[in-house]
Parts: sequence; structure tokens; C-alpha cells
Amino acid sequence: MNAGDEFEAMTLVEKVKRVCTGGSVTCVIEYVFDGSRFRCIVTDPELETAGLMYGSFTLILAGVSCPRVGNPRLDPPTPSEPFGPAAREFVELRLLQRELKVTLHGTDKSGVCLVGTVHHPRGNIASEILKHGLGRISDWTTRMMSPADVPPLRIAENSAKRANLGVFESYKPPTLTGASEFLGTVVEVLSGDTLMILPNGETYDDESKLKKVSLASVRAPRAGNERTGKPDEPYAMECKDRLRALTVGKPVKVNIHYEREIPYGPGNSGKASVWNHLGWEEG
Repeated sequence: MNAGDEFEAMTLVEKVKRVCTGGSVTCVIEYVFDGSRFRCIVTDPELETAGLMYGSFTLILAGVSCPRVGNPRLDPPTPSEPFGPAAREFVELRLLQRELKVTLHGTDKSGVCLVGTVHHPRGNIASEILKHGLGRISDWTTRMMSPADVPPLRIAENSAKRANLGVFESYKPPTLTGASEFLGTVVEVLSGDTLMILPNGETYDDESKLKKVSLASVRAPRAGNERTGKPDEPYAMECKDRLRALTVGKPVKVNIHYEREIPYGPGNSGKASVWNHLGWEEG
């Protein structure tokens, strides 16, 4: 393969898992498009026999999405998003033209760009970007990562929010329309991370009395859709059944983390309350 040649993205992912030590590939970060998108050149000698040495690919940094940098050469020129150039400069100073290990998690929807984690000697660059307010958590890429690697990213983003740094300069903590805490009984489990709870003191004579509550900072496998032919995600039913066994009919204490409006149809909406702690009442 000649230097700069591109290749089938998933070919590299599969080869790296089978051939490279530790499941990571050695690359040079050749160009930084913005704070979370790079062009990489494969320099891993373990891939030379696979014919992928010196091939290039576009890498989307897992766990974070940075503001885009404009292109003045287009007609008309596209402007940069706020903090886009700052995010790119931040990454260039730390990664550009450096040979680093990259763990590949998969591809984007197009199957063209790879998604991965860059291993810098001083830590995860994605955490540093978030800590300085130069990007936001990218939920779709975090779902490709190991669950153990995600909490540090959320901690870094929350730190930037509290300090109103960068893209969070105008951030204000969400306000709750009701109490931040309530006691109740779990009536139904909708999925592996969502329940219907009847607050204490309420009589269950109408669905409107129930509160729809979802676990904060977790996403359970989704059930399929028979009408569209979409299958269940792996372990969706097992996850739902496990949560049902743990909670249905039991008293719980719910701490509200934030609220979100969910439209159900014209003139009809509901609120999903998300908690960050669930405790079982004794007795």
C-alpha cells in the first residue's frame, strides 16, 4: 500500500483486533480537521504483512464532539462555530504529527470514518477537551466505548459546566418543576432503564398519576419495533426482566437529576424524570 492510500474502514478494525498487540494500532496523527476529527496514517509494523501499512483513514474521536472549524475556501465561506478553532489548536498542540496508539471501536453510519480512542502518554485527550469546555459528550460514540471509560468523560464535562468554560459559558443548571426527591412504588418496567412509579399518597386510578422515571447516565439495550421490523438489541429482554425482578412492587426513593419534555402527540406531552440514585426502603 502506498502512503496515504485509503481502505475499507472495517477491514482495519478487524485486522487490528486479530493482529495488533493489545488491540490498539500505532498511527501518526497527520492532520486535525477539528477537535474531534483527525486524519491518521497507519505506522504499525504488525500490520505490514496485512498490507495496511501507511494507509490513511479519518478518525472520529470517541466520547466527544467538538465545534466545527469553518472553511474559508468554499463559496460562500463557511464560518467556524464558537470555540471550534480553539478546540483544534488545543488538539494540534498535543497530537499533531505524533505517533500514538489508537483503539478502534467501529465506524460511523456511513462506514467510512472510524471511531476510536487516542492513547496519549498523559491520558485520554477526550477528557481534557471536555474538561476545558472545548467539546460536548458524544452519546452515539460513547455507546461504542467500554462502559468503564465513560464516567471520567461525564465528570470532565460536568466540571466544565460548573465553571462555565468554553461551549458551556452560558450553561445554567436545569431547574425542576417539582420536588427533587420523592418516595413511591414501582408499578411497571418499560425497559431496562425506564420505570413507571406511583408516588406515595397517590391512588392508582389513572395513568396520569404515574411518574415515568429513567436511570441517569445509563442506556439499556432497546427493544425492537414489530411495525418497522426492527429487532431487539442484544440482551434487551434480559435487562428489562432483571430490572423488573429488582423493582416491581417495591418501595423506592427517587432523587431527581433533571427533567425532560417528551412529546407524545399534538397537545400532549409528558416528563421523564431521571434519577442519579436509587435506594430501597427498608421493611
